[in-house]
Amino acid sequence: MLTAQKKLFLSLSIGLAGLAVFVGLIIYPLINRISIASKECFNNQEILSKLEQRISLLKELRKNYKDNQPDLLSLEKAFLDPEETVGFITNLETVAKKTNNSFEIKSVSSNPSDEKESSYLTLNIYLWGSFSKSLDFLANLENIPYPPYRLIKIDNLTIKRLAKEEGDLETILSIKVYTQ
Repeated sequence: MLTAQKKLFLSLSIGLAGLAVFVGLIIYPLINRISIASKECFNNQEILSKLEQRISLLKELRKNYKDNQPDLLSLEKAFLDPEETVGFITNLETVAKKTNNSFEIKSVSSNPSDEKESSYLTLNIYLWGSFSKSLDFLANLENIPYPPYRLIKIDNLTIKRLAKEEGDLETILSIKVYTQ
């Protein structure tokens, strides 16, 4: 028969073995799952934080857009509407007459609008008159009366003397007029 001491030792051994099996099969997998869940929770907190930042930025951008909308509408008027191209060319002719220059448009071309570059209309203009009259035309080019098209870029400017007499100059300019 087993003595009391052996029974106690056997009971403790069985209890320890049962505890080891319980820890190995139940507690350890639970600890691993808790560890994995905490890592996921931390990652999700970072994602939520970034999302909250984006939402905050979006709200700020919407507020800025509403605050600046009147300026955006006036800026839209600075672009030449394709339907007003003829009127713009007529205004160029009017400015040339006002500054006492002879005027001729040799070519007009437009670029296709793409995402990288704004769309524009390119005009090759020939002026004949004195140097001061040509300068007056250039100064008035920015302030064409109806409506003021401010988005004009002079790409090329060439001035040639036609005769030895003062006042006989040919001015050739290539301008870009940015369109909607």
